[in-house]
Amino acid sequence: MKNPSNWLKNALFKLNTLVANERRIGVRILELLFEIEQRKAYAELGYDGIFSFCVRELKFTDSQAFQRIQAMRALNLVPALKEKIESGSMSVSTISQIQVHLRQEQAQGIKYTVEEKRELFNHFENKTSQEVKRGIQELKGTRIRTKLILELDEEAENLWKEFKATSIHQTMGDDLNAFKLLLKSWLKSAEDKKTRSNPQNPRDAQNQRTVSGSTQPKKKTSDSRHVPEAIRREVFERDQFKCTQCGSTHALTIEHLIPYAKGGRHKPDNLKVLCRSCNLHQGVLQFGVAAMKRGSSRPNSSIANPYPQ
Repeated sequence: MKNPSNWLKNALFKLNTLVANERRIGVRILELLFEIEQRKAYAELGYDGIFSFCVRELKFTDSQAFQRIQAMRALNLVPALKEKIESGSMSVSTISQIQVHLRQEQAQGIKYTVEEKRELFNHFENKTSQEVKRGIQELKGTRIRTKLILELDEEAENLWKEFKATSIHQTMGDDLNAFKLLLKSWLKSAEDKKTRSNPQNPRDAQNQRTVSGSTQPKKKTSDSRHVPEAIRREVFERDQFKCTQCGSTHALTIEHLIPYAKGGRHKPDNLKVLCRSCNLHQGVLQFGVAAMKRGSSRPNSSIANPYPQ
């Protein structure tokens, strides 16, 4: 429209102002999320990780949570991205795609310097999401060996969308990765079903346990920080094999109420079961964020052998 009305001029001014504010707020959200993850503060609310915190506490969809988590980590590596988000030259979605690519490259042993990462983000500035996706595929030299086209009815389409959304933290939002995961899940389920229908001969299993027990001596440790096995089992059974703070049954550890580094002993009344997230959060509270960054594990914690329920 060559000659917009005064009403439209005012509306555009208000919209541009609101959008600019929205982008600034978006950056602030990412900064706070990063701070919460660094401090493992989500554990205070009973969440086992930043992803579940974003979905259940902040009410993000799985895709929104995933994109923001990837973007917040990218901002920590390349702070200049904050200005790009605020100016509108890069979106959270775009930054998330590039960050996922960098993570995949790292998993394959390909490392980027900070300057190379900065150049990669700059390369995709002012590009649409589809342009970024195509550009990343070109960088990878991705070649699809078989092109599969499926006609989905409404039910199948909804199931596929739900599967992609719930598995996004594993597939990193990639359709091909999602399809591979779906196939692997089905094959594993089929194999498990086959194993249950053909149980191992009890006598063979007993012989295997006997041989295993005779050839694998019990491990001994001279580390005085190590919680004796009998006490560990007692604490696990007492706490019902779950985190006493958030209820998680994943990545369980033994936590000293009075830290070992501060004189705490290996006694059941001084021990409790925590998941790794809650354990790390306790470490932040007791030793500070800086101390936790310097070490990969808690100085007073004992990583537990997760006895099966």
